[in-house]
Amino acid sequence: MATLAFDPTNQLRQAVADSAARHHCLPFGSHHESALPYSSTPDKGIGSSHPQSLGPERYGACICGFYSPGPTTMLDDTAPLASLSVTHVYYDPDDQVSLLCAYLALLPQALCIVYTTLILSTREIEIVLMFAGQLGCEALNFLLKRLIKEERPRRIHGKGYGMPSSHAQFVAFWSVSVVLFLLVRHRPHPRASPGPDSKGGPLRNRPWSVLERVSFSLLAAAVAAATAWSRIYLNYHTPRQVVAGSMAGVVVALAWFAATSVARQTGLLAWGLDLPIARLLRLRDLIVSEDVCQAGWEKWERRNKAKTG
Repeated sequence: MATLAFDPTNQLRQAVADSAARHHCLPFGSHHESALPYSSTPDKGIGSSHPQSLGPERYGACICGFYSPGPTTMLDDTAPLASLSVTHVYYDPDDQVSLLCAYLALLPQALCIVYTTLILSTREIEIVLMFAGQLGCEALNFLLKRLIKEERPRRIHGKGYGMPSSHAQFVAFWSVSVVLFLLVRHRPHPRASPGPDSKGGPLRNRPWSVLERVSFSLLAAAVAAATAWSRIYLNYHTPRQVVAGSMAGVVVALAWFAATSVARQTGLLAWGLDLPIARLLRLRDLIVSEDVCQAGWEKWERRNKAKTG
């Protein structure tokens, strides 16, 4: 007669395995840990961010039904997460130049905030047009990258294609637009202000001198050049990609300045400012021929003079 052998150890091992499978438990030190999309660091307690290894205590509680690891530890329910890296920049913490380059990498975001603030506070159509050209330049960069499809440097930190550099193209457009506005388009005329100066006469609205305009233009160009160079230093782009982005930004800025000049000369801009939507938004065109800051101050002086008079 055949005798059936009963092995309580094997029976217990099988029961534990079945219970673990039902509760999605993963034994401490299991060879399946490497299959999970998390770090291989063992579990360190209730608040641990490494859920793939439960540890002996939790594993025992899990197979008894007293603890559930939750969806983050289930092999079939894990999903990769993405980060919103608008202001995320990699740099060497031991290198002060690298830190400065990381701050320069945030210049495009800062300039977008400046554009928006100036538009909302002044309603100047010149600033609206400059920002529209800036966004158009960004859209062109988006298309060029997907047409050229050139990868970033091999020691890559950024994601996506690298040709041309969007940072270099952005700051090149901005700096050239500022230079063209200050040296070509902005022509305010000095006039008397109702407030008295130190000698008792009327104050004069003095526009920026040529030296002041050239100095600010050189500063804008230097900041743009430093920002473009920082992309190479941080290893986000090759020199070729940065040069291509800078050239694209300069070309787009020149073309946009020419287009807006034609719109002014042909009366197209004046027609647009007379549209109901433009009037509703209180859009105006004063900054080309007037110092807006000085004009606001003169209005304040007239109001104070009327109160005291």
